[in-house]
Amino acid sequence: MRTRPTILFFSPDDCPVPSLVRQWAGAHAFPLLTFTDSAEVDAIVLRGHPCLLFVDAEQTGDGGLDLVRRLKSDAFTAIVPVTAL
Repeated sequence: MRTRPTILFFSPDDCPVPSLVRQWAGAHAFPLLTFTDSAEVDAIVLRGHPCLLFVDAEQTGDGGLDLVRRLKSDAFTAIVPVTAL
């Protein structure tokens, strides 16, 4: 049984998901999960390959760039598309 494609949003500063992203995900019935901890994102990506990861590019905290580097340096997780907002 296939699971529903899931979209992840990562913001270490706990910024809200942009309304355009929320509307698009809702229009396509994609579950949208939000995270402030990059370790949680790592765990989710390793368990269930989300269809897309949005990263808050305006964040002031640590983590966004490091998270992307970790994901893209591993052949198993590198296939997950990442978009910086």
